[in-house]
Amino acid sequence: MLRIFAWIELLLSLFSLAIALFSWPGFGLCYGRPLRFDCESWFIFGANIFGPIGLLAFVCSIWSLKKRTW
Repeated sequence: MLRIFAWIELLLSLFSLAIALFSWPGFGLCYGRPLRFDCESWFIFGANIFGPIGLLAFVCSIWSLKKRTW
């Protein structure tokens, strides 16, 4: 059961890191302000929130899978 939760945590952490990576303004998602508001600041906010949370969850899930403990 622990391995299932650790794998779910790993997948969620990778998803969170993907959000942080692809929400970065350098990918051109915000050029021309397609969302009609200051989307660049929201993308930076998303990267600053989802990046550290995803990284911490990734490290914890790898630890759980390797040590087989919480």
